[in-house]
Amino acid sequence: MAEETWGLLGAPCPISEAECSGRKAEKQLKARMDQRTRERLPTLPTLVKTAKRLLKEATIRLDALNAAPLGSDFSVLGETFRVPRFSKCADGRPIHAWDAKSS
Repeated sequence: MAEETWGLLGAPCPISEAECSGRKAEKQLKARMDQRTRERLPTLPTLVKTAKRLLKEATIRLDALNAAPLGSDFSVLGETFRVPRFSKCADGRPIHAWDAKSS
């Protein structure tokens, strides 16, 4: 009985249903994400071109490293590297090389 009385005397909640839902915040977040996409889209071709170039260069370096004998120096793309004398890899391939200038 007390709950019924309190319900009749109480005021409506001052917080609206719209303020409780996160729909407005979600829409604002989506709008910001879409705007970032629109801003960055013109640079996408440059990014893809650069990524392809870097992958090609890395592949060339790796192929040169695999072809170089252990304990030797090799040059590729204008850079000189030194291969270690021993390899920890089971098949005997080198797993890294050092810049020949620094070592």
